Amino acid sequence: MNRFFRVALVTTSLLPMVAHAQEGAPAAADDANGGMPDIVVTATKTGAQSLQKVPLAITAFSAETIAQMGAASLVNVAQVTPGFAYTFNGPWSIASIRGVGTNNVFAGGDPSTTLQVDGVYYARPTGANVDFLDFERVEVLRGPQGTLYGRNVIGGTVNILTKDPTDELRGEVKMTIGNYMLVRPEFALSGPLANGVSFAVSGRYSYHDFYTKELNPSLKDGWNENRWGVRGKLKFDVSPGVDIILAADYSKADEYFNSFTVRRSAPFIPDGLNPGFHESALSAPNQGITEQYGTSAKIAADLGGATLTSITAYRESNADFEADLDFTAVDLFHTRAFVENQSQLSQELTLSGNIGGVTYVVGAFGMRERAVSYYGAVVFGSVLQTQGINALTKSGAVFGQVDIPVGDKLKFTAGVRYTHDEKDVENIFGVQTTGITNDRHQLPSNTAPIFSGGSTKGAMTPKFGVQYQASRDTLVYASVTKGYKSGGFNLLIDPSSINSAGYKPEYVWAYEAGLKLGIPSIGGRLNIATFYNDYKGLQVNQFVFDPVSGTTNQLVNNAKKAKIKGIELEGAFQPTDAVEFGGSLAYLDAKYKGSFPAINNFTSGPVNPDGKRLNDAPRWSGSAYLQYNASLGSSTDLHLRGGATYKGDVFYTPLNDIRLGSEAHWLFNAGLTIESKTNGLSGGIRVDNITDKNYVVATYAAFSAGAMPGEPRTVRGFVSYKF
Repeated sequence: MNRFFRVALVTTSLLPMVAHAQEGAPAAADDANGGMPDIVVTATKTGAQSLQKVPLAITAFSAETIAQMGAASLVNVAQVTPGFAYTFNGPWSIASIRGVGTNNVFAGGDPSTTLQVDGVYYARPTGANVDFLDFERVEVLRGPQGTLYGRNVIGGTVNILTKDPTDELRGEVKMTIGNYMLVRPEFALSGPLANGVSFAVSGRYSYHDFYTKELNPSLKDGWNENRWGVRGKLKFDVSPGVDIILAADYSKADEYFNSFTVRRSAPFIPDGLNPGFHESALSAPNQGITEQYGTSAKIAADLGGATLTSITAYRESNADFEADLDFTAVDLFHTRAFVENQSQLSQELTLSGNIGGVTYVVGAFGMRERAVSYYGAVVFGSVLQTQGINALTKSGAVFGQVDIPVGDKLKFTAGVRYTHDEKDVENIFGVQTTGITNDRHQLPSNTAPIFSGGSTKGAMTPKFGVQYQASRDTLVYASVTKGYKSGGFNLLIDPSSINSAGYKPEYVWAYEAGLKLGIPSIGGRLNIATFYNDYKGLQVNQFVFDPVSGTTNQLVNNAKKAKIKGIELEGAFQPTDAVEFGGSLAYLDAKYKGSFPAINNFTSGPVNPDGKRLNDAPRWSGSAYLQYNASLGSSTDLHLRGGATYKGDVFYTPLNDIRLGSEAHWLFNAGLTIESKTNGLSGGIRVDNITDKNYVVATYAAFSAGAMPGEPRTVRGFVSYKF
């Protein structure tokens, strides 16, 4: 183990483990903008702050707001967050912020946009499939967070804060039902256990029937939901100024997942079937089991003018599924088993405080991850093939940031992070043409290592910023930040040519300027952010022609450069108690610069992506909502909310072929909630995708091109009781 990593991990393990005392603060504070409640965030790791006082492009959602939106996961949050895209590829989550993300979901690679839950970094996309379970707040930080946050936050990060135990008994039980046989019971309970000890426990089960009709009579329909999860916390008030929070969670899904069933090109081998948009014609099911669980320990120690915080966490995520990747009823390529097993141990320690008006945070981070991905596939019904990768990653970092005031209104920020990454991998490969059994997990008898290697890399990522509080309600800021994402290794490499086994890190210099404006006269706030990102070595997952072996492989390699610029606007207004409205608008110009290898599945030969748009980077996107609030007598409130989201044309490969992309589309939703002020009862109904619009959320091309459909119209009603 590298000496730097060993020192970082051991040092942080020996120091007390702590969490910000303010992390349990409510997401809505006192009215700071007329009628619109202020949003409190902890994104700067220096305690709770008003969203309008933080010089970053952040979109934050309280639990109450997300309930009004009817959001059940990050997919719904992304639809109303400028520059944020979130979807799934089977059991994996795929996130992109401002056009920066990756659909390289296998071991050996890392995310570009990260997820953190209660301060714990989730390293695997299989582990990032998180439902909203008794949470306090969701924060989406856009742009590279090179100083304070964990590894690989080059596109941005999503923070989910769950509710901490309370000293008084509270609870909620909720039942949601809807079309497609939706049934979703959930509960949350929190309160005291003993003197100085309190608890919180929550759980959810969610089932809905199939969204996709299967035309092959030998198979079941596809795309249902069948998952459950629980979370528990214990809080110990050890002494004045010292809190310990122990947490554990477990979730499991056993379901038929959404896949690339929409045909975007003629089948490689025709099967005589022509499925509609929410229909499929497959030779094997898309189904599997995923589970994840973890534990964490936080201790918050008030040192008198400073807070010492440590987060120690262990997590595991496992997936085992099968899929039909030729998207037809012909038995051409059947992935009988794709297995991924991952475990990670992480430790972060921070010290934050204020000395003479100078706010500071310093810390260290260490992580060790083991991830194994492999598949066994039958090709043309007679050839058994496997490929796999076993990756060990060790990462350590030290970081610090200071905010220095100059007078009452001006403040300068300076920070730096040094990251050290080590990655060691081994690839396996095997082919067998006889003796194929019905064992889904059978691997070829000649399976053997074909590549082993490693990489070691360090990177310094500074940040410089300035902010000017022009008035109580007006903040102007600007920043320059360097971002870094570690290199990696490919799962799918040609055994006859291993030249493309690895790829290099990527880097960015990000420039951002913004305005945060409170408008008390109409009870609102308006935030504007402009940005320019200069990427070097951007990692791109694509089909690449290997001139050595003469084959085409799906590989990650490095683009020479990418330039991203844009502007984002967000607003929320409540001019009267009865009316709320708001929305967002984003313009994004994200393009590759310079040539690098790529190949088009629909034309012959390599294509130069220079000047083409980045993956999942719509030129225009936006959202809008209008909510009406009314009192039905002295004890009952009514909330009627309608919304719309827009996403322009996007492409999912550097080739910018719309058949491997998604056409521009609008989605509309509406909801009605009635709640009692006296007895804790509430109920309502919500409709999403009112017009039943057919739209695409991802694409893939192997033997032919297939697209993953978006959700059809869904109608659901709920009843809830809080105490």
